[in-house]
Amino acid sequence: MDQYPSMSRRSHSPRFVRPAFHVVPGLLLIALWILPVTYVGFTNRPVPMTGRYLNHMWRISCLFPRRSNTWADYFYQVRTEGGVDWLEVPHEHLGEMRPFGAGNRLHRIMAQGGGDRNREAVLKSAAWFVKRQYELRHPDEPVVVEVRFVRRRYPVGSPALVATGGPWVIPELSEIPESRRTVWRQYRFEDRDAAEEERSREPKP
Repeated sequence: MDQYPSMSRRSHSPRFVRPAFHVVPGLLLIALWILPVTYVGFTNRPVPMTGRYLNHMWRISCLFPRRSNTWADYFYQVRTEGGVDWLEVPHEHLGEMRPFGAGNRLHRIMAQGGGDRNREAVLKSAAWFVKRQYELRHPDEPVVVEVRFVRRRYPVGSPALVATGGPWVIPELSEIPESRRTVWRQYRFEDRDAAEEERSREPKP
């Protein structure tokens, strides 16, 4: 016979846990973060009656829906009529403003301009831009008949991304081994394309 029945019963009884202590943080997370971010992301509208500061935070959260696995630098080359070698076009000749760090607006277009449906049309327009800028700076040379975009990709966490201190500086294409760069896009401009481009620049009635 158990000499201490009350103590035995007490040892096997479940311990009482206050449910509010565990539920409240979860409800706050859902109410103050998950639901507002979902609302802002799907509707592209501020959450009513919540203030400018909170809506600003929620909008920033919706800017990066996917993590980046790689970082890329882009380079631009042209080949003139009758030429064999590819000639590099310096980044400075294609835009002096740097609104996106080391890269100019063209770099941003290479990275994600145009979305999925009209991306190819946007990239071909960028190739026309490179062609025109080169011909404007070299009026005595033959016309450009081909443009290509060369890409160098760095996996996130690569030692090459932290090789030097300070702000990121796009290296010269000659500094990148050929085994680590790829021809990403290449466009050839025929006479028909040139005629269409001239017509597109004519003023419309």
